Amino acid sequence: MRLFQEASYFYSLPKYSFDTSKTAIAKVNEYSTVRFDKNNYSVPATLIGQEATIKAYGNEIRIHHKSAVVASYDRIYGPGGYTSYTLEHYMPLLERKPRSVFNAKPVRQAIQRDLLEWGMKFPNANRDTVKLLRLCLDYGTDRIIGIKNQIPATVSPTIDLVRSYLDGPVSNGVISVATDISVDNVDLSAYDAKFKVAVNG
Repeated sequence: MRLFQEASYFYSLPKYSFDTSKTAIAKVNEYSTVRFDKNNYSVPATLIGQEATIKAYGNEIRIHHKSAVVASYDRIYGPGGYTSYTLEHYMPLLERKPRSVFNAKPVRQAIQRDLLEWGMKFPNANRDTVKLLRLCLDYGTDRIIGIKNQIPATVSPTIDLVRSYLDGPVSNGVISVATDISVDNVDLSAYDAKFKVAVNG
């Protein structure tokens, strides 16, 4: 009974969960990063010069632009000065300016050195390495490294060769056709009678 008497004093639960993050607004700099707690985090290069909202949780950083999450990272603690890059954020720039691929910090942080050294062996090292990075994003770096290890060292690598491994080998060029084709019996007696076809007994 007492519960019903006190029910009128209860408050309803909030419709939205309480945001426990530490929130800050930052401008995306020319390196396509935002700064939070003395560390930097990359965002898509298309946002350079625009403002982003940073939400910092205990172990995670989420970066929003116009209510959409554009990047998320493990939160960095420490003295500062570290930058977390996401390679995909820089691909449009690299595809426009492939000559910078071997010196770009996002590439050196994200891609193993032996894969970059392999890219230098391609016919058009800069452009082909950018294409190789795109394949890493689309199919996974481990898969591309696996293909690298399958190609003999004596073979000059090309992007088309790598893609042939991704597509998978064709088993054979022969189209299989059934040799045993069943044919239903048809009564042709009416046809024979009409055209006076003699039927040998």
